[in-house]
Amino acid sequence: MDKIHDPGNRPWISKPVKVEDYFREFKETVHNEKPLRDTSDLKAKWMMKSMGLEDRNLFSELEEVMKVDHLTVPDEVEPMQISDPINDNIHGPSIPKFYKTPIPPEAAGQLKTLALQAEWLKKTKDDKAAKQRRKRQSKHDNDHWFQAEKPPAEYKNWDLVDRAVVFCARIYRPFRHLAPNQYGQTSIKYSQEVWLLGNHTLADLRDKVWCPADLNVVGAQQVDTVDRPAVRAMDRYKSSIIYMEGTFYVDRRSKNNIDYSEEIRKWAESDPKREVGPFTTDTMETTRLDSLTIRLGYPYLYQHQGNHEHLISFIDVRLLGPMDPQRVTDYPMIRSMGSQQSRYCMVCQTCIAVWVTMDNTRVPEDPYFFCGLCYKNFNFVDKKRVGSFKEYRYFDVNTI
Repeated sequence: MDKIHDPGNRPWISKPVKVEDYFREFKETVHNEKPLRDTSDLKAKWMMKSMGLEDRNLFSELEEVMKVDHLTVPDEVEPMQISDPINDNIHGPSIPKFYKTPIPPEAAGQLKTLALQAEWLKKTKDDKAAKQRRKRQSKHDNDHWFQAEKPPAEYKNWDLVDRAVVFCARIYRPFRHLAPNQYGQTSIKYSQEVWLLGNHTLADLRDKVWCPADLNVVGAQQVDTVDRPAVRAMDRYKSSIIYMEGTFYVDRRSKNNIDYSEEIRKWAESDPKREVGPFTTDTMETTRLDSLTIRLGYPYLYQHQGNHEHLISFIDVRLLGPMDPQRVTDYPMIRSMGSQQSRYCMVCQTCIAVWVTMDNTRVPEDPYFFCGLCYKNFNFVDKKRVGSFKEYRYFDVNTI
């Protein structure tokens, strides 16, 4: 797959890392370098030990030279103890609020970035569409990550801190591949960021993927009743695979699951000129994350519900820190959800759609989305169907 993704020309893709071996050595290094487990408030003697100093007078002189007050200049921006990118209240009554000093106009004119920003804000002051377009085009348009941050744990679990390995994985929304000379939105946005520990398996990651395709109702009964709930696709079609580094990891937890990779492997083996493969297979539910060899930033594949495909990328692998959730039961956890526009009813344009019709002779578009009330009022009169159409339940990604 390197022939397609060309990781050599993509600097955000790392070299292959054997996670278990790498962090075994790294944990030993951290353990040897840290003077104490809790380094949030080190005393002088522990600071000296960490720096390799034995002369107390020399350390006192160093403290005097390194005081922050020596870096103060007139009219500088007030110091900020915390980063608050969404202007929200930071957790904890002991955290002081910080100040933001306005940047003088003459300084904004001299700094090119600020000058361009000020010019753009002036031009688009009353242009909401331009601001929405800029947000959609931004690579970092998702502020849910900050809003989903949990308050720091009061008690630290020192059996986990600097010992457990945290995997940060992002699952991306499916996208339509564009053929040459086609135009459209080619950038992809993540739908979830999931944090797992090294002892979790790929099946644990697979179970944390929330996808509306799993909620599709199959069969003639499209609504739940008190006596008989409708059958969801996730309950009937449980097969799935994850492809990573030349291996297809197959979900074999149900005896009725099928191996989606079988046809792919046959296709690759049928013509060596394609230079695809060779591939191997393994079991998803028995493969621990810390046993993998991965590349950060590399696009791996998760496939379910037949041909429904998501890209998965590990954006970070690190040791668990004291500011992370401290309970083992917190993991795997959904760290944040991606921003995505909801699909609204195409009649009232007010409520989120819950029904979709196909081959509807009375509407101008196919498919056509309805909220519950508009679906009932438009398609039925005295509980009798009007016109000809096929109806299916629709589950919006922001409501699951």
